[in-house]
Amino acid sequence: MSWFPKSLSPLRRAIAELLSSTHHAGKLYCTDDIAAMLNLAADAGECAISFNTPLITRAFVYNSETEYILSYKDCFDGYDNNHLLYIQMHQRTGRLDMTTSIGCFRLFVLGKPAGIV
Repeated sequence: MSWFPKSLSPLRRAIAELLSSTHHAGKLYCTDDIAAMLNLAADAGECAISFNTPLITRAFVYNSETEYILSYKDCFDGYDNNHLLYIQMHQRTGRLDMTTSIGCFRLFVLGKPAGIV
C-alpha cells in the first residue's frame, strides 16, 4: 500500500479490524460512524487521541478513485482470509465536499449495492 500515507497505516489497520468483526462485517459505514466507533473503542477522553471524518478520509484517499477495494490478505499483514475492504467516495447532495463509506465484505459484489448504515 505504498500509495497511501504511511503515517496513517495504523488507522487503516484499526478500521480494517473493527469492520471485520462479525457485528460490523457486511455493512457499509460512513466515516462519521466509523469515527464514532473508533472514539468509543479508544475511550477518547480529554487527553486521548480523537478520530474524525477528515482524518479517516485522508487515510483512504487513493489518487482520484471514487471506488476501490483492498484485500485484507494483501494489504494488512497477519490476515489470511478473503475479506475485502470496500471504499466508496461520493459527493454529498447539494454540497461541494465528499463523503466516504467503508465496509468489510467477503465478496466485492456484496459491497456495491449495500446501503450505508
